[in-house]
Amino acid sequence: MPPLPARPLTLARAASAPRLTLAALALCSLSACEPAPPGAPLPQTPPTDAEQLAARPYLLDVPRGYQAGVAAPLVLLLHGYGSSAASVEAWYQLRPLALGGEGAGFLYARPEGTRDSTGSRNWNFSPVHAYPFDSDYLRAVIDDVKGKYSVDPRRVYVIGVSAGGHMAHRVGCELSSRVAAIVSVSGQVLTDPALCAPGAPVSVLQVHGDADPVIPYHGDPENPALPSALDTIGVWRRNDGCSGPLAATGRRLDLTRDVAGEETAVSAYNGCPPGIGVELWTLEGVGHHPDVQPAWASQLYGFLSAHPRP
Repeated sequence: MPPLPARPLTLARAASAPRLTLAALALCSLSACEPAPPGAPLPQTPPTDAEQLAARPYLLDVPRGYQAGVAAPLVLLLHGYGSSAASVEAWYQLRPLALGGEGAGFLYARPEGTRDSTGSRNWNFSPVHAYPFDSDYLRAVIDDVKGKYSVDPRRVYVIGVSAGGHMAHRVGCELSSRVAAIVSVSGQVLTDPALCAPGAPVSVLQVHGDADPVIPYHGDPENPALPSALDTIGVWRRNDGCSGPLAATGRRLDLTRDVAGEETAVSAYNGCPPGIGVELWTLEGVGHHPDVQPAWASQLYGFLSAHPRP
């Protein structure tokens, strides 16, 4: 596993970061919470898509079997705090699948967050529409790939880890017209219905270690505003109109080397609309940075590929 940042951003605590929690971000303006780039004033209006993409190019892999005119899936992978597009790919190893391994094959975009005052890359996962306008930027990335390649609009997906997992939830909340499904690894979402009200159903997989000391699986007992993994996936039960309870499926998966055997318990909401999946995969005894098995990539993509937009 590649080196990982020693102190990733957490919604519960980040000693030197101005963005402390999702709850705080819902209350503050980004002009107060997000420092301007060194030596530059804080932009007040979003750049154009062309300006965003020129300033923040993204990595893109095209499957070996790609044919113009034949619609292909598109997957975006969002790194965590202090990480990068290259390092999260080295960790997750989605690229072999993207190029066509195991019968897969998808367009694979890896954008990057902007640097904060410490020089660490991060995402604006706040619902406040302000610099660095990451929701607009990721929409521009999706639209740019669509403009250059044949993308199946029913199979546009996002995977995010840690701060990127928070951002994946924001994408689901705000870009539901473009994104069919998301996977959030150790991410959280604002539970206030006014702050996450997608216009279309989005399939969601929440993956979280129950021994995570950075973004606690059970939330922050000192701050009820910080959601647990159960609270987070419950937001999507509400958003997607699932009528049944969250229940164990009986499936267990071996996704990490941290714990011997099948450490991952799969739960899912019942009574979701046809074609919509809302699942919680609990990595039992696993922390914030799982030492992933080769099956990790194929299992995460397997959830996405099974949930195109109905």
